[in-house]
This record gives sequence, structure tokens and C-alpha cells, in this order.
Amino acid sequence: MNDRKQKILELLLSSKEPLTTTQISQKLNVTSRTIRSDLAQIESAVSTHGCRLMKKPHVGIWIEGSMADKNTLFLSFNTEPLPTESYSKEYRVGSILAQILLSNSRVYPQYFAESFYVSRSTIDKDLQEVNKWLEGHHLQLSRKENQGLYVEGDERDIRNAISSLAAQLNRKKVPFMSVVQKYSSEDEQQIADLVRRWSKENKINLSEVNIKNLSFHILIMLIRIRQKKSYLNDHEFNLEQFNNWKNTEVTRLITSLEELLHEKIPEDETYYLLMHITGMLLERSDFITNPMFDDLKELAKKIANEFIGNIEKIIPLGFDESENFKQSLFYHLLPTIYRLKYGLNLYNPLLNEIKMNYTSSFSIASIINSSFKKYLNVTAGEEEIAFIAIHISVVVESKNRQVTVAVVCPLGVGVSQLLRIKLQENFPDVHFINVSFEDQERINQADLVIYTSNVFPTNKPSVKVNPLLMDVDVQRIQKLIQNFEASGQNNFSYQTILYERYKTDKYTILKNLSQRLEMCGYVTSSFLDGVLKREMMGSTEVGNGIVLTHGFHEHVLKTQFAFCKCKVPILWNKEYVDFIVVLAIEKKDAKDVMKMSWLYKMLVDKKVIDEISKCEDEKSIYEILTRESHK
Repeated sequence: MNDRKQKILELLLSSKEPLTTTQISQKLNVTSRTIRSDLAQIESAVSTHGCRLMKKPHVGIWIEGSMADKNTLFLSFNTEPLPTESYSKEYRVGSILAQILLSNSRVYPQYFAESFYVSRSTIDKDLQEVNKWLEGHHLQLSRKENQGLYVEGDERDIRNAISSLAAQLNRKKVPFMSVVQKYSSEDEQQIADLVRRWSKENKINLSEVNIKNLSFHILIMLIRIRQKKSYLNDHEFNLEQFNNWKNTEVTRLITSLEELLHEKIPEDETYYLLMHITGMLLERSDFITNPMFDDLKELAKKIANEFIGNIEKIIPLGFDESENFKQSLFYHLLPTIYRLKYGLNLYNPLLNEIKMNYTSSFSIASIINSSFKKYLNVTAGEEEIAFIAIHISVVVESKNRQVTVAVVCPLGVGVSQLLRIKLQENFPDVHFINVSFEDQERINQADLVIYTSNVFPTNKPSVKVNPLLMDVDVQRIQKLIQNFEASGQNNFSYQTILYERYKTDKYTILKNLSQRLEMCGYVTSSFLDGVLKREMMGSTEVGNGIVLTHGFHEHVLKTQFAFCKCKVPILWNKEYVDFIVVLAIEKKDAKDVMKMSWLYKMLVDKKVIDEISKCEDEKSIYEILTRESHK
């Protein structure tokens, strides 16, 4: 449909009164005859959306249909053309899901074919993916001949599906809110401002992420109320114990919303919001003193302890000795378990950044799903896992010891202090200590030595500098530190790299890599059993066709890792993978595992992975690993 016909549709849909062909032609600066010709083609498009193009002599032209059908029609032809790559299958499926979940009327497949400039058969294939996605959210796609498409299922499942889809599309930069706005006259920012004021005035102190989440749920709630699709509380959520609290803070929020929106909010919808708010308030220590949360707290402690125990079996990071970690994990698990129990979704705007920058912590955090499955019969999505990964990374980062450099300067206290200040300015992440020639004990405790005299005998890596610290000195020190940090990074050998040329399976790969580690003297014969047990504890796929798995430290003689590239992708658990990395970490090195940042960065670097994908022998892979480890 060309721009002129789209403009005619906009005029008819936005006008409160019928328009004549003369009025339309004058607005578009064309003849009435041209308008009549365009209307003939527009009429067929209008009918496919459940609307009718009405014409009455001496009255004019207008579009007849429900508000929902008109909104769908408007959305169909009032969307700016998108880049060609936006019309990928993934984009089409997401857009179709968004519209059939939000629409109150049936949508026709032909509409999607025209919107995305693809054939009807392509849309039919997309609808198979749509139906599969909906089934995963306990919903059904109803497709009846000449009756359009619509979603069948429980209202709670529909709202949870909308929330889940929003998070999924936002991660992929698909503007979900632009679709939502077609079905709502409310401004999301206006609702967010109201929630923010309510939170502050009532000393609720919701985080910004929770404010945005709650605002989104309110917006979806309003759309569904106006579509006569109200939420019905099934009383699975214990309401009686919340009556006093609900009649104060929550009632104030409901009243403010009703005043802003000029809309009466049904009682059951009040409880729907209460469920979401409760999940957010569980982060507050004063809120969880309510006896109704005793069972939840007991379960959170049980899952936290089991999770920490499982981590320590694989990589002893000392989490079981950190009371701060135990406490922070416990408080985080309270709302997490609550959301999983009641099927509430969480939008994590930092998901991609966390997966990119904390790959190892994310992999470790995924182990908790075995406990969620055991006690709740559900598993957490990546949004929840990512927040748990942050708790892990905080502890790990605090354990990472700074490089300590002894500064030996016999030119007096003033010069020594000036040199140390300049060193700290140039290297803020390094710990510098001033020592004397005679203080061999402190020198031996340092990692590196900087000295200003002509000769200073030491077995430590060292460098001589000018007491005034010139630019060339800074470069020398930088090189010294880089060499020191890189010295422990080559935790791999040529013999533990495998290029698998033939079709194989998960067990064979793990057995082969474990045998290579054993033959090279890095692990015992029991290492493979540990790796297989690790596989049973939770998913080890980290995305992009990569598996990152571990053995148990008691079976490791010396820290090492094995790497395999498969010419033919193999089915791991539910995903096909090309690369398998098996870590073997000695107990004394466990706390330094996370310092292997080059490995984790390499695994998420698409260019490097693409380069390894082209390798056809172990030597080529080894050369790339060596290069990356020294960056």
C-alpha cells in the first residue's frame, strides 16, 4: 500500500465524522477520481481486519468496526517501514506474538503477510513457532478457517506471557512498547512517575527496576480490563493476612491510579497488583517478619545452603565461609522463589551485560536451577540467573588479590613518598609498599620490586626507575605488571586440545578430553566421573554453541583445561554445540579461577569464535588460544 493510501486510511480512522471524497482530495492535493480509485483498493484491505468501509451519498465515507479492530487496522498501515533485517523470522514471530496477545479481536494471517512483505506460506510457518512458544506458556493459538487468530488460556498465563515476551523482545532491541501503545491511551512514563511518588511518599523505596516492572504490569492490567479480561484471584495467594497492609499503602496506590485514569479497578485486580508488590517488598528485611513468610524463609535457607554446597563441590571458592554472601543470597532468594512459585516474570535490563562481563559467574549461578527444580518443580529463566550471578561476582571480585609491588628508594622519606604517590596515580589498581634495603621479609612477600639504586639484587621480577618517574619508567612498570599477570595464564597445553572431525556424542567428547588430561598428568582417573556428575547438576551450555563444564577439585593434580572443537555440531542437552571447554582446577588455585578472564572473554568474542570455527587442526586452535591468552 503506497503512502497516499496509508494517508487516506489515517484520515478516515482519525476523523470523528464521515469525510467526503472532495474533503479527502483537498487534503491530499489530488482529484476526487483518484481518491475513489484508491478507496476501491483500500476496501479489501479494511475487510481483512474485521472492519467495513462505509459509503453513503450526501453523508460521506467512514470505517465501521470495533475499536480493537480499528486499532489493529491503524497499526497495520501506520508503522514506519523497518530495515530489511528487522523482518527476520525471529522479529516476525515476536511481532505476531505481541499483537495476538494484546489484541481483543481476531487477527488474520493475511494481515501479517502484507505487513512483513512475505508470502502466506511463510507466515504459516511462523505461526507454528508462535504456537510452540504459546504452549510453553500454557496457552493455545486458536486458528479456525475465516475466523482469524486468537489466544486461548487462563488470564494469569496470558499476562505472564506478555511480560515474558516483553523481556525477550527488549533484550533483542525489538520495541515492544511501540506495540503496547497502540492498545493503550495511557503514557507509561506518567504511570511510572505516579508509582515513583507513591513509593517515596509511603516509604516503600522500590528500586528503579521494580518501579518500571510495576508500571508495566499496571499498563497491561489496564489494557486487559478495558478488553473485559479481568484477572480472577484463585485464592492460592493468602490475602487475609494482608488486609491491614492492603487497606493502607496499596489502597493509596489504587486510589491514585483510579484518579489518574478515570477508571475503576476491580477488587481482584487489586490483589493482582498486590502479588507483584509483595514480590518486590520481599527484598526488605522488615517486611519479611510477617509470619506468613516463615515457610518461604525456610525454603530460601535450604536452597541457599544446597546451592553453596554444590558450588563448593565443583570449585571451592569459599562461599560456605562467607556469612555476607550467605545473607545476601538468602535475601535475594526470597523474592526469587516467590516469583517462581506464583509464575511472576522479572525483567532484567542488565541481562546481556551480565552474560557478557560475568560469563563464569553466570555459568556457576545456573547450578541453582537443580535446586529450584527439586523444591519448586520449575527452573529460573536467564533474568533471574543473571541477578544471582551478580552476587557471586561481588564475592569473587573481593577475593581477587591486588598485585603488590615493593618500592625500594634509599633517597629519603620525602622522595620515597613522592615516588609512591606518582606510582599510585599511574597504577590505581596496584598495591605499592615502601620498603628498605634491609627489609627482606616484606620484599619477599611482594610480587614485584621497583628500585632506584644502580644495583639491587633480588630474585623477584624487578625494574629500575628514575626517582621522578619519567614516562619511560611508567612504560617499563606497565610491561613488568603485564608479564607478571600473564605468567599464570597459559593454563593449557597442545595435548589437551582436540579437533573432532567426525560425528560423535556428549559422553564420548567428555571421556576423550578427560583421558587427555589424565594422560598428561593433570587429573586422576576419577575426574571423568566428577565431570559427569557436574553435568547432572545443571545446564553447562553458555550460549553461542559453547559448553563450559568442570570437574571436582579433589580429582585434579594440576590446574589445566581441555578444549574441543567439533566439525559436526552435537546435541548436548537441548542445544547443539560446536565447542566444549572442560576446566580442571586444583584446590589451591580455585580462588584464582575467575582471573582467567582471557578465556571467558574469548568465549564471548564472536570474531575469535568465528576464527576458531575455520580451524581444521589442533595446531591452528592452539595458536589462537596462545595469542588470546597473552592479550
